[in-house]
Amino acid sequence: MNQGSIAVSLSKTLDQLQYYIPEAILVVGLLLMVVIDLIVGGSKKWQGLFTLCILVCVVFSLATELGNMTTQVAMVIKVLLLIATGFCALLAMSESNIQKKSEHYSMMLGVLFGAFLLLNSQSLLTFYLGIEVMSISAYILTVMKLTKTSAEAGLKYLLFGATSSAIMLFGISLVYGFSGTIILADIDIITMTQVVGVYPTIIALGMMLLGLLFKVAAVPQHIWAPDVYQSAHTSVAAYFSIVPKIAGVIAFLVLIMNFNISESWYRPSMGIIAISTIVIGNFAALSQKDVKRMLAYSSIAHTGFLLIPVVLNTPTAWQSMLFYTVVYMIMNIAAFGLVMQMENVTGSTEIEKYRGMGKVMPFIGILVLIVMIALTGLPPTAGFTAKLFLFSSIWELYANSGDVLILSLLIVAVLNTVVSLFYYLKVPYYMFIKESNEATVKEPSMPLNYLLALLVLVLLVLFFKPDWLMELIYSISFGV
Repeated sequence: MNQGSIAVSLSKTLDQLQYYIPEAILVVGLLLMVVIDLIVGGSKKWQGLFTLCILVCVVFSLATELGNMTTQVAMVIKVLLLIATGFCALLAMSESNIQKKSEHYSMMLGVLFGAFLLLNSQSLLTFYLGIEVMSISAYILTVMKLTKTSAEAGLKYLLFGATSSAIMLFGISLVYGFSGTIILADIDIITMTQVVGVYPTIIALGMMLLGLLFKVAAVPQHIWAPDVYQSAHTSVAAYFSIVPKIAGVIAFLVLIMNFNISESWYRPSMGIIAISTIVIGNFAALSQKDVKRMLAYSSIAHTGFLLIPVVLNTPTAWQSMLFYTVVYMIMNIAAFGLVMQMENVTGSTEIEKYRGMGKVMPFIGILVLIVMIALTGLPPTAGFTAKLFLFSSIWELYANSGDVLILSLLIVAVLNTVVSLFYYLKVPYYMFIKESNEATVKEPSMPLNYLLALLVLVLLVLFFKPDWLMELIYSISFGV
């Protein structure tokens, strides 16, 4: 290679580095937090504010690229993940039982860095690395509560994740062997089937699929979620229900956009997975007595709804998914924030401990009622609007294709929305109808109350003014 070609290659590499400034800020911020903590010690309460400053710096680094009229969906998702991380950091700042704060916030940034790597993926290697960085950081976050139950849940999470990771890596190696490249845009599934046959290609893609299903906690890779959510810090459970899940769903879009794969290949399998995830998540939540465990199964059910656009793969479906994603993010942060408030007051996350708390603390009780209505998908909340848009996209495709699977997906989604009503409204039922067993209760955190009230207000506003968000979504290029 002559000097001219080396100079050209180096110039191209340096030009591409500007697209990785947000990731560089996250890594530098993570390392700085660890180093500063070693110097000043863990007694200072600066870690949360430092984390928020890092997130603001990342937002500014993304601002120039978001100024375009046609914005790539991955860039918008990065902003949503930054917002979710910021709110979860605020929840963590209000959580008194976090002992290793520096490590806690560092691992949150680690999960976010992995999500960014996944969204930036242009090769199978970075795709796998993104998932692994998210997973390893999440394993550590799970055990940060330093209790026997969190250690047990973390070990289960690690073993299950390591197995899923090994299977996925084997699938990636098969795809590389069959296609001869690790560049996503150069992998042609149709050509692979012509070279090695249909069944080896299906096996390779199925192994890759298992890794992604693990990250989004979809059936059959959902088993780890309830134990992890229940045992980890409440702010961590909120974080797990949003960031890895949303990044994983968009990773499906990345693969669909790059792989030349027929819809007849993935639509039946993904349709069955989405239906199973919705049904199992909802019916398992019905019998739960712990609110965090119930919300874990609830998030599994919501994963099924988030996978619907993967099944449909139409611009309307992806637009409705993005609206659903924003609303889902707000609902889950508010829900886990309210669980944290109740945990601080009652010392437990058992639903039984919520008896009569709505009468003792009417403000929190009303917030819980509105959030549970939103999670169910009822008016006058944005949860209703989000599901309406999603159901409309399903009906639109069914009207055009007449596909029985699409109709089945719509019927299951609607019926399970009714099913979810029974376990979501059980919480406000205990708070307002049941009599309290508590003689005295602790005072809830007022700053956190204001934050949760703001989130609930957004849920109400987006019901009456969904066009404020949809106008932005219409300007996004999904590449489908």
